[in-house]
Amino acid sequence: MHSPLLSLHSFPTSQNFAVQIAEAYEAGGAACLSVLTDSKYFQGSFEYLQQIRAAGVHCPLLCKEFIVHVSSAFWTQAVQPRNVAVVP
Repeated sequence: MHSPLLSLHSFPTSQNFAVQIAEAYEAGGAACLSVLTDSKYFQGSFEYLQQIRAAGVHCPLLCKEFIVHVSSAFWTQAVQPRNVAVVP
């Protein structure tokens, strides 16, 4: 997972880094977390949403995924983000 603005090497490589980042943002007062789930371009994963929620992070999660087919929207709902951004 990486930010489109930062180098891929700027992120930790531990398996639970998404949880660590989410917990730090929530502890810092974040009102919502945007989680990259697109694997092709941003090395994200739907598993990050599940791991973050299972770790007890309570703030709303925004799923950031490129949805090109309606079946993808159903999968997105299966991992239970609070919000899904739709960009036409």
